Amino acid sequence: MTEEPQKETIEKVRRLVAGKMALPIAKVQPASCLFRDLGVDGDDAYEILETYAEQLHVSMEGFNFLDYFGCEGVNPLTPIAERALRLISPDFRHRWEEAIAREREITIEHLALCAEAGLWSSSPIERERPLRPVRHAIITMLWACFFLPGLLFLILLVVVGIYGAIFDCGMARLKLVSGAAIGLGTLYCLARSTAVELREKYDFPARSHP
Repeated sequence: MTEEPQKETIEKVRRLVAGKMALPIAKVQPASCLFRDLGVDGDDAYEILETYAEQLHVSMEGFNFLDYFGCEGVNPLTPIAERALRLISPDFRHRWEEAIAREREITIEHLALCAEAGLWSSSPIERERPLRPVRHAIITMLWACFFLPGLLFLILLVVVGIYGAIFDCGMARLKLVSGAAIGLGTLYCLARSTAVELREKYDFPARSHP
């Protein structure tokens, strides 16, 4: 791999990223970081890298998406689960520290270098973490303050709904049961999404089924 990519390769990568993100080409410079400077994340990042690998014929073997980008959307359970697991599980805390150390930024220039080599190589630029641990803890607690009361309210709905369904099958009671079922279904989806995200990000092996 050469130390500096050819200008033509850089221009191809710049046009690809600018087109996918609907950005002016002038904003996409060789030193621009996809995540930090251009706001590339989630599904946008996946689509850009998929197109990049296909059009520029780059093998992405060894590329770990979660070392560079996050999942699409914001799951309020994830930061709460991360902080709780770090407090109660030394193994998870160790995995979390390793994952943080692996986080990197990808520049346009690095994409061009990999394109010329035809093979992905890990970016040397470490991810800057502007949030200090104390601030991160405060933000997590704020999430919990909003989320936990909602969880307790849903549990209350379930209790009231079940009581109403047993002793009074009026429409109001049935509506409570329906609302509680929808709420619990949403919580289940969030919890499952959190489990999948944590397992992939922190290298937990998938559960095997007999």
